[in-house]
Amino acid sequence: MRFEYQFVSAMEKIFCRQNLTAEKVLSPAGGQLQAVRGGFAAVQLALKCDFNVELEFTASPPEGVSLSLREVGLVPCDMPSSPGNHDAFTSEPGLFPDPLLELEKPVRLTCGNWHAVFITADVSLDCSPGSYSIPSEIKTYQHPGCPWKLPFDFQEKIDLRLVVHASGLAPQKLICTNWFYCDCLAHYYKVPLWSEDFWVLARNYWSNMAANGRNMLLVPLWTPPLDTAIGHERPVTQLLKIYWKNGCFSFDFSLLKKFLDTAQSCGITCFEMVHLFTQWGAEATPLIMVETEKGKEKLFGWHVPSTAPLYRKFLNALLPELADFLKKENLKGKVYFHISDEPTEKKLQVYSQASALVREYLPEKDFPIIDALSYIEFYRKKLLSIPVASVTHWHDFEQQPLRERWCYFAGDMEKYTTSAFGVPSGQNRIIGVLLYLYKMDGFLHWGHNFWFSQYSLDFDLDPWRDTTAGKAFAGGGAFNVYPGKDGRPVESLHYKIFSLALQDLRLFRTLEEKIGFEAVKELIHQGLDYEITMDHFPRSSEWFESLYLRILEKLSESR
Repeated sequence: MRFEYQFVSAMEKIFCRQNLTAEKVLSPAGGQLQAVRGGFAAVQLALKCDFNVELEFTASPPEGVSLSLREVGLVPCDMPSSPGNHDAFTSEPGLFPDPLLELEKPVRLTCGNWHAVFITADVSLDCSPGSYSIPSEIKTYQHPGCPWKLPFDFQEKIDLRLVVHASGLAPQKLICTNWFYCDCLAHYYKVPLWSEDFWVLARNYWSNMAANGRNMLLVPLWTPPLDTAIGHERPVTQLLKIYWKNGCFSFDFSLLKKFLDTAQSCGITCFEMVHLFTQWGAEATPLIMVETEKGKEKLFGWHVPSTAPLYRKFLNALLPELADFLKKENLKGKVYFHISDEPTEKKLQVYSQASALVREYLPEKDFPIIDALSYIEFYRKKLLSIPVASVTHWHDFEQQPLRERWCYFAGDMEKYTTSAFGVPSGQNRIIGVLLYLYKMDGFLHWGHNFWFSQYSLDFDLDPWRDTTAGKAFAGGGAFNVYPGKDGRPVESLHYKIFSLALQDLRLFRTLEEKIGFEAVKELIHQGLDYEITMDHFPRSSEWFESLYLRILEKLSESR
């Protein structure tokens, strides 16, 4: 029997294959983690045995350190990247390493193939700096009472070390949002929206988002008009209780208050109100249910144009009252509004009409309007306060006098940052460097838990089996987390890589306070013969590991 293991970068994607294709093996015998106080570090342990064996892991971290060992699970993906994407290492369907599974039972290795365990060390703010050896062990697991015994039994100590640096982390300034879909959560777990069972699930997911640097949450005042085919509907997801009687609208904000209070208790600090008009140009009104004298009615939806007088009357009644409510909740300056997601050039006029209507009632200084944009004309005509530019179009926006600098990525884009399964993790982690160099204030991504098919035509997809929203998006694009059996999110490899990128950004800003922006920029570019831009950047795990250590070393020198 031959058993072997290797420590490799957290950024590697270890496939269930006979050959280890990791770019750089960190150490064949021992692994070293390095982190600042209040931060985290990660590494992977790649394992292979020529026998079908089950393994148990134990580790004893020092005081002030929380150590997590999770199996890197495998999920099917029929589109890991777009065919012809020269940045991808594969566009072939297959099994891909992504979900990080808690070690609730022994890890089973398939005979002769590599598997991986993802090791994360979270360091508390009060942890004593220094170098620690973490006693760790791997041993075979024999099923009690099973008549078939393994022909061998081994117990192996592994050399896992942790260096805790004295520096802390600057607070996160970046506003980071991944759109969270309450309907996807409720539908998958089969719980009624806004029930006590729902709030338990929501707390689990929102706390995890906040712990991973996602500090803004999408608020479904009504059913989000997002990724919904024209004429079709998502499940009704509405926080506002709306009444129409004697020609007047009135509102009950109690459920909205519970949503906001619950999210803040989980660590969420900013909010974005759901879009006021339909996606791709604001042509119609969102699905909104209203209590009338006839009972509950669908007063607005695809059947009502955005210019309808009744919708103007609705917004005229709602927006001033909603603004007053948010101010009383001490959320002024922490709430953003949307008009329409990614309006097309042809919709400039209708978007302009929608913008004029909304801006009558929302003071820009208190409640700015942000929207994902690819066409700069919408901003040049001052139809919104803050454009959220696609990274593919950032060059059009970067010289503008922007109130706040925001960007987003979506899908599998050659030459640009992405979290797709089929590209190296460096193309995901580079976002932290880009956010720093371009001095971004915010980042948006559309899919934290989009477990439906594209256009929300099928609600019953299993995200453990369908990772592409019904063959629509490259794996890694539609969601960051998998639904766990215990009502908690199962984190993914691509999610944690993005979390490392957010930590990189905080490290850069921590160091900037000591040596200045230009010096940090120079340190980032050390060894490169070109300037990093949105479409030209390093991708290798070795480069990121080296940069991370350079930053930690400089922070230690600058104390």
